[in-house]
Amino acid sequence: MTTAKPSMSKTTPGLNSSSDLRMAKLWVKFARSFGGRWSSQYGASDNGTWGLALCFVTDAAIDEAVERVIRNGGGFPPTLPEFVAMCAKAMGLPDAGTAYLDACHSRWTHDTVYETAKRVGLFELMHRSEKEMLPRFKEVFGTVCAEWMADNTKFGQPKVAKIAVIPKADYSPDVAMSALAQARSALGA
Repeated sequence: MTTAKPSMSKTTPGLNSSSDLRMAKLWVKFARSFGGRWSSQYGASDNGTWGLALCFVTDAAIDEAVERVIRNGGGFPPTLPEFVAMCAKAMGLPDAGTAYLDACHSRWTHDTVYETAKRVGLFELMHRSEKEMLPRFKEVFGTVCAEWMADNTKFGQPKVAKIAVIPKADYSPDVAMSALAQARSALGA
C-alpha cells in the first residue's frame, strides 16, 4: 500500500503551483549566494513579479542563468531585467542591442530579430535614426521574445531563394532561362 505525499500547498504556505516552487528554489539559491542583500532587495519570497516574468523560461535556462550569476560573483543580486536577459541568452536569444544591429543590416540571425523588424517596420529601420528606432525596437523585441519563449515555433524567417550559380563557360540564353525559371519556382513566382 502506498501513501500519498502531501501537496506542497499543505506543507509550505503560499506554494500552490509549479511556478511558485520554481521561484522558491530560485529564492533559496540566490539567498544562499547573496545573503541579506537578496532578501532586503526582493523580500523573503517572490510576490509574483519574478514568477510572471519567468513563466515561459525553461528550467534549464533558469539554472544556467543562476550558475552564471553565481560564477560571475559581483556581490550584488541581478535585477529582474538583467536576470531575464541572462535566461533569454541561455535559450539562444540575442540581446536587444545586437538584434537591433542585425535587423538594421537585414541579418536575420534569429527568428525574433526578423519578427521584431517586421513589427517595427523594415523601411523605418533602414531610414530613421537609431535615436528614434532603438527604444521602439527594444520595446517590441521584449514582447516578441516573450512570445517566442511561450511558443518558439511561432515565427519564421523570410524565404530566400537559392539561385544556381552558372559556370562562366555556360552563359547561354538556354542556361540563363533555366536558372531564371529555378529562381522563380523557388520564390513561388
